Amino acid sequence: MAEEKIVAARFPPLFRAVRTVLLEALRILRERLGDPATWPKAPFQEIEFTSSGSRTTTVEKYDLGEVLNRIWPEVAALESYKAASGELEALRKEGKAIAHFGFFSDLAAAYLGNFFRQYIRGLNADYAEPRFQDLYDRLEAYLASDFTKVKIILQLPQLKGELTGLELDQTHFIRKLDEDSARSVWSRGVMADVPARFRLSQLTGLEARFTVRPGDYVVEGIFEFPKSETGKMSLFLSSEERRSSWAFRLAYPGCGAIRFVAYDYVGFFPETGRILPGEEFPKGTFSYELTESVAEHIKRLWTDAFDVSRQLEADAKGVPTHIRIGMNRYLASFTEKVAEDRLMDYVVGLEALCGLEAEAVSYRIPLRVATLIGKDANEREKLFDIVAKGYAQRSKIAHGASAMTEPLDASGEKLLRQLQAILLRTIHTNLRAQKGGLPKKGDIIKLLESAIRTQERNTLESKISPEFL
Repeated sequence: MAEEKIVAARFPPLFRAVRTVLLEALRILRERLGDPATWPKAPFQEIEFTSSGSRTTTVEKYDLGEVLNRIWPEVAALESYKAASGELEALRKEGKAIAHFGFFSDLAAAYLGNFFRQYIRGLNADYAEPRFQDLYDRLEAYLASDFTKVKIILQLPQLKGELTGLELDQTHFIRKLDEDSARSVWSRGVMADVPARFRLSQLTGLEARFTVRPGDYVVEGIFEFPKSETGKMSLFLSSEERRSSWAFRLAYPGCGAIRFVAYDYVGFFPETGRILPGEEFPKGTFSYELTESVAEHIKRLWTDAFDVSRQLEADAKGVPTHIRIGMNRYLASFTEKVAEDRLMDYVVGLEALCGLEAEAVSYRIPLRVATLIGKDANEREKLFDIVAKGYAQRSKIAHGASAMTEPLDASGEKLLRQLQAILLRTIHTNLRAQKGGLPKKGDIIKLLESAIRTQERNTLESKISPEFL
């Protein structure tokens, strides 16, 4: 075939060897397991929507990992498999095929097993040249590149909304899972589809605690790293998890829990196991739904939120001190279990952004915050009252005169939500001031004090674009 000759000119032995192994593996699959309808199944949770509400049911889906585990001993005994193994070893010596699978050392199982698994994802045991060619092109792209792309998936438990998705930037997305995408995330998370000597989920028991379902929202973040450094994969995943989760919280007030559930490779990647980084699942619920108007706000703030989150994660000292303290207090509030601590975080964050030493903070901070982010006199008066109330509550807590007990009553919860939104607006306004050439807090406070004395806001608003949510 002309097409085969073109591809074979670059990797002549591997192209033919991989196709031969695939053809023989498909033959074994048909002989041993028959049609896909008879393949091993795995349980999967899904939401069944009914007129009276919704309920969780358990259905069975094809378990590709178990399919491969059943036929792999016979495949590994094939002469074509051994021939392909030799070609992969030769590519490894050239630095193209990299072994980076931790305690797994079978190079061919990682490459050929992953290739075969991706091929039969279409639930078809027949050979099709276009499907093979498409997948082989991805394999070739991996061998020719020094980098690998990975997609991390963070679940947003309890977030509701009408939108099916939102593109935040070219590498970050919010998606609502349908049944197929939820199944894919579930399979990746519990390691149900990896050709290996044993399944890691059997050791960890992850299947019992995974709760991702159709209808759930997730944040997806795509990042790139050198494939030679895959041994540091857990560090790369943790960094992206921090950047994406911080940015999401900084893009809209009232965010609830964020939970790491899975990751997947973009394109071909040889693997025989999973890396299991920690997950963030702090207390909190979403106080909003993902509507068109909310999505508009999130997308508008996302770029600044992700940029500063990336800078904070890479080099915290590169972020101006007052913004760093304000952000750290805002982000830390999501992990606090006690309402008093959340209130202290919000007030300290506002003080770091708008306060100076040795002054009457309980009056000056509410006044400056209101002046900075209030869009008109009526809103500035309301903002002043809310922040002043927060300071009064903080003073009572600090002196043991009052407490915000759990569970919060309606007024306590409302105050915390309002302070959280005010702090976030103040953070973003300071970020815009920094981009506009005012990185020092003292310069911003001078403008605020001038606006307070003269009641003239034109100079302030010409140099600082307040964030109005």
